Amino acid sequence: MENRATVVDVTPDVPELFWGDATHLRQVISNLVSNATRYSEGGPIIVRAGTRDDDQGILLRVSIEDFGIGIAEADFKDLFKDISQISNSLTAAAQGTGLGLAICKRILDGCGGQIGVESILGEGSVFWFELPGKIVENTLGAIVQKDDELDLLQSAQLEGERVLVAEDNIINQKMLLTYVERLGLVSELAENGRVALEKFDPEKFDIVLMDVAMPEMDGLEAIRKIQEKWQGHVLPPILLLTAHVMEAIEDDARSIGIETVLSKPIPYVELKNALELALSTRVRNDNEKRPSMPTASDSGKKNLISLMSPRKSKELLEMFDYEDVRSLVEKYILDCSERLDMIRDAQQNGEAVSLAEQAHSIKGSSSVLGFEDISTHAHLIEQCDPMNEDEQATENVTAIRRKLQEISACL
Repeated sequence: MENRATVVDVTPDVPELFWGDATHLRQVISNLVSNATRYSEGGPIIVRAGTRDDDQGILLRVSIEDFGIGIAEADFKDLFKDISQISNSLTAAAQGTGLGLAICKRILDGCGGQIGVESILGEGSVFWFELPGKIVENTLGAIVQKDDELDLLQSAQLEGERVLVAEDNIINQKMLLTYVERLGLVSELAENGRVALEKFDPEKFDIVLMDVAMPEMDGLEAIRKIQEKWQGHVLPPILLLTAHVMEAIEDDARSIGIETVLSKPIPYVELKNALELALSTRVRNDNEKRPSMPTASDSGKKNLISLMSPRKSKELLEMFDYEDVRSLVEKYILDCSERLDMIRDAQQNGEAVSLAEQAHSIKGSSSVLGFEDISTHAHLIEQCDPMNEDEQATENVTAIRRKLQEISACL
């Protein structure tokens, strides 16, 4: 995907500070900008923000304009439908028109906002949303002077949440424990990965901060063993901490379904934002937290969810019913199976472009549902030359088929 220039135009009437749901606002803007970038064929992505007076304060209006393929007016009515209403294939959702826009609408409906689109086929689109907020009466300087009061306000979402901090360095321990306690979380320390594995219980913690490099057992290995030990359970979000090269660690993290990697030393505000984002998408289900003997259907549900990356599964279950997710996974399996057959044909005919296209589609849809292992295998296939790397492509196709069988067994 080409990098597109992004132009930001904020009108003077937008206040520097106003009360609103910052986490969900960032998520909506991120989804819409990502969607615009994916479909833009030329020109910049333009993000505009302005406000107008509202009975309760102000109404923030944000629009994201692209110069891409555009959308036919007849298709407007289907853009923001939930998964249960979407009749097109999963790959459309993976490319941004189904899942991302449905999530945006759910978020804005819940915040009292609205979302819409203006588009000309072949010329581009403007997705916009409006969200109510309240102007902050205090000046920025006055708020900065009231640091303790601001911290109390900011940490309200985190108050009382339980965090397991796995870190071996004494200085880093002190910094992290001070940070999370300042944010109002209840913390417990694990001095290395082995201790973290011993202390961890999905009923006991709401989130985990896991360092990568630790003695006896490193963080990545600890996470793998946690996933094995608690297979079938909905695990809390796990944030990985590292002082190493980010790209290498991020690849390792994605291979085990961890999407958030924070680089040490971690600034206080960055840690706070990461914790808020992770916890805001966590599934809160009191019934699952109560000890009980699972029924066969409950067991199948937990097993299916456990095969997805924690963040993706939580995001999906926060927005949609389990049956909607299950239906989507069924379509995903069918779609992937058909594309694997196309990849086989492309291998036999030496069609590198077709092979890459089908693998890229599988990679995207797998990422949407959090099946990171499949996404990784598809990425490797996408890079293959069928004339010279046929064996490698075949091995990855076989690995994907095994994973699809494992997922299918949970339905």
